[in-house]
Amino acid sequence: MIKALRIAGIAAGSACCLTGSASADPATFCDGRYAAPAEYVDAAFHEFETLYSGGNHHRHVDTVMGTVQLYRLMSGMKPLEDLPRRVDIDLYEPRNQPEKWTRADILSDLDIMTDAVPSISGNDAMQAAARLDLATTIGPASDWWLRPDDFEDGVSKYPRTGRIYTGLNETERTVAGIAANAPAMDWLLAALSLSAELHELYPALEPDWSRNDDHVYDHILRKAEAEAEPGPWLALAITASEPPRRLPSPLRESLSDLEQRVEDCTASPADYTVLASSVRLESQAWAPPKRLQQALLGEARRATMRSAGYRHDRYPFTTAYHREIGKIAALAPEPAAFALPLMLSAPSAEEAAAYAVRSSYIPYAPRRMGPYYVTRMLPVSTLEGIMPNMALARSIALGRTEDASRQLETFLKRYPEYRQNLNGLNGLPADVRLAVFALRTDCLSTRHESNCSLEDPKPRHLHRDLSQDWAWGAKIKFAFENWLYGTSYQVSRRAQRRRIDPDYILPRNSRSLTPAMPDTFPSPRATIRFGQQGIAGWAAWDEIGPLATESRMTRTVALTIIDWVDDKTDTRLKRWFNPHKDVMAEALHRTVYMLAHEPAGDIDGKPVAKRAFELLHYRFGKSDWAKQTRYWWEPDHRH
Repeated sequence: MIKALRIAGIAAGSACCLTGSASADPATFCDGRYAAPAEYVDAAFHEFETLYSGGNHHRHVDTVMGTVQLYRLMSGMKPLEDLPRRVDIDLYEPRNQPEKWTRADILSDLDIMTDAVPSISGNDAMQAAARLDLATTIGPASDWWLRPDDFEDGVSKYPRTGRIYTGLNETERTVAGIAANAPAMDWLLAALSLSAELHELYPALEPDWSRNDDHVYDHILRKAEAEAEPGPWLALAITASEPPRRLPSPLRESLSDLEQRVEDCTASPADYTVLASSVRLESQAWAPPKRLQQALLGEARRATMRSAGYRHDRYPFTTAYHREIGKIAALAPEPAAFALPLMLSAPSAEEAAAYAVRSSYIPYAPRRMGPYYVTRMLPVSTLEGIMPNMALARSIALGRTEDASRQLETFLKRYPEYRQNLNGLNGLPADVRLAVFALRTDCLSTRHESNCSLEDPKPRHLHRDLSQDWAWGAKIKFAFENWLYGTSYQVSRRAQRRRIDPDYILPRNSRSLTPAMPDTFPSPRATIRFGQQGIAGWAAWDEIGPLATESRMTRTVALTIIDWVDDKTDTRLKRWFNPHKDVMAEALHRTVYMLAHEPAGDIDGKPVAKRAFELLHYRFGKSDWAKQTRYWWEPDHRH
């Protein structure tokens, strides 16, 4: 059993961590003098909670525009304006492939960090920021660009994936050469190096500096001491001065002066940006609100780990854990920040759902790793009231036609804009009607990657099925570990382990998933599926198991459509007089495209996607839907 928590000790020994206010408001502090730069700081830190703002590239191309904007502000330049929210670039074009870049190409993109291109368009600036993100890598060591001659030329073992053994590739050597003479590139690489430190990616960890890290730190200090005014290098120096490091006396004096001038409302926007981007926030009234909330959450997690006597080798979600973590949450500035562990240890599905609802507004709770993520484990009866789209998708997948028909009306009351997807479906069998509606409504998914509101952008390739690791608890382990160590799914994809073994193979960028954290459970199957308390007791294992195997949504929907079409059009006479011919062709077309990224198994040894494709072309070959369906796909993996 987990040791009892010494709540009084937490309150007394960790007052800096659990007190303070999460209601900082630069919009009112100093009459809003620092409101605009505070928004830029929050925008840069929002995705990964680090100064370096790029580096995911999982679903779309990312940029370092957030970091670029902070550099411009800290350097006394105006931020770039009229920027699109997101940029799509073709990575197959030579202009966007790092291995084909010249020195001039990279320098041209680097101009967005200077005043060399004051009239650049917003879209061009975002594309340049995306290419800078691709050009700046973590390299073989944290200080690689400071000593490129110490590394051999990179040798590619897997050219397709870009994995190499050791050394620098040609683009990295070019970047290192540019950094030697271009302060902006030098600074950007240093910001990435600091942001890739494990204690930055996982705030619950303490710093563990290496000799290479010390080399970077010395370089940053020299640059900061050479600045005529506090600027971007001082921000890096403050960021890197985690205990046991201590800023040199001149820089400490600069920091103290900055803090005083911000408090007195006499600091410039550049001064404010330096301070707000680097210091460890506690309860300052001038703090950027989102970054302050992130900091308070990280401090609370650290206090929890230090005080809870947490054991990595035992199932944590017990009644005792629920009670004690609730006491700690009550001391936090924002108790709802602890919604995930409280949800996982809740005694019932209803109480677990309540924690998920309470936490839905928290801006710093990553959706994919928070309670929103774990709602997939709730039974459909509980989901109906909080996530009607997931409840409907699950009932359709499990073949519960009567329940799904009722839940469809609940869904349409919440999202009336989808009622048009029922057009032309009158007179169809209930299960077929639901299957066609699901095909037309691409936000319906048992994975729940979109809440179906028009304001919630759906992934480019939305997945309909749960992966099998949900059925035995591995995803729950993953979610809790990420909460515990203060990171997110996006951040963990960017985490990069330093290469200790020269034969260690890793992707040549800073955007890959690395299992850097210790296990929280000895085995998900042994600790979750066979437990008695918390999620082990309230999770809908009888529903989750089939949803990840024989009753996954893609297979249920596809087989419903194929069986219906095959039965109702197996003779020429039936096809001539069938009133739903166009709906059948449409449904087969949508089935083929639904299966482009997720396989649905086979029918008598033939892939389901191929069977739908052939049925469409054999029975409705002259239809517009068949003409739009030139190929079928059968992915060789499950998401």
